[in-house]
Amino acid sequence: MPKNKSEFGDFQTPVKLAREICLLLRRMGISPTSVVEPTCGIGNFLRVAIEVLSNSKSFLGFELNPEYVREVTDYLRIVLVNIYLLNQPIYIQCLKALI
Repeated sequence: MPKNKSEFGDFQTPVKLAREICLLLRRMGISPTSVVEPTCGIGNFLRVAIEVLSNSKSFLGFELNPEYVREVTDYLRIVLVNIYLLNQPIYIQCLKALI
């Protein structure tokens, strides 16, 4: 039986906050090889990181809520197609974490 939002402690990183964090890292000259989000939710932070930290080689997200995994995976499939067409291979995976 799926858990409800309060059981997950549901809080989605606001896109504006994710963008500010990623832009700050870029301004500071920080260019991570990998971006890991241990509770990726619907993927707001990953989505912005792919855009702003485009020199990163891998993006990895973990999520327990299967609905969120499905949503972020569907979105990232579209992004992967666009990145592939731009010849910028990036490995992105959002997994349902093991309990």
